[in-house]
Amino acid sequence: MNDPSRGPRLDLARSWRLVTPAELIEHGRPHSDIVIADLEDGTPAGLKDRQRDALADWFDGGNTAWIRINDATTTHWEADVSLAASVPGVEGVVLAKAESADEVAQTRAAIDAPLVPMVESARAVLRARSIAAAGAARIAFGAGDFRADLQIDDSPDALMLARSKLVLASRAEGLPGPIDGPTIGDDERRVVEDTLRVKALGMTGRLCVTRAQTHAVELALSPTRDEIASARRTLAATTLGYAGSAVTRQALARLTLERAIEFGLIRR
Repeated sequence: MNDPSRGPRLDLARSWRLVTPAELIEHGRPHSDIVIADLEDGTPAGLKDRQRDALADWFDGGNTAWIRINDATTTHWEADVSLAASVPGVEGVVLAKAESADEVAQTRAAIDAPLVPMVESARAVLRARSIAAAGAARIAFGAGDFRADLQIDDSPDALMLARSKLVLASRAEGLPGPIDGPTIGDDERRVVEDTLRVKALGMTGRLCVTRAQTHAVELALSPTRDEIASARRTLAATTLGYAGSAVTRQALARLTLERAIEFGLIRR
């Protein structure tokens, strides 16, 4: 069974918790499938150098986490990449505001760790497939910056097309489902509702900024007891009706049980 202290496999990870370097250093890793030390929005411009140095010492102490680095157009990108490439314990890198395949490829070539580019603008959404194909392990949706770019609200209808494009781009390039941006606020019921809505579109992870959001995302993206029981019945059945439908149902049932095992809900 998967090591619960480090969460499930990268392709199945549900919750992607952003924390400031200061929080991570002071309090350690919070519970989440993926923990990300945020050198971009989570670190003020005047503190980036200091926090980067402190984070390097933290990694050198035997700790592990992902890091979110500043985008390739900033003066901080090179130093962030140097950190990711030079210290042990960097499990992966999230590249903020990826706008092109070249930026992704250049970053990927400089690091020896999985890379998740964030798609956060109209230009990036329209280039999502080439971004996904340039060395990404998964792609993520920066919904807040995307809304600011288009000057739109956070309603599901306003963001549905962009989310669907990321799902299609991921599938076309053989990547797992994309990672959605966080819900605004800490209302667990709303987080669950939002997560179920994007799950229906094909997104399989979400960024989180609080413990409550993390819990709600993991709940919404985990198989339920009924789903697990149904999957077991499907795989145990000898007759499932029309052959084409049976193949699809069995494949979905196997995926449900795989996810349940990876999340520690059942034993293999």
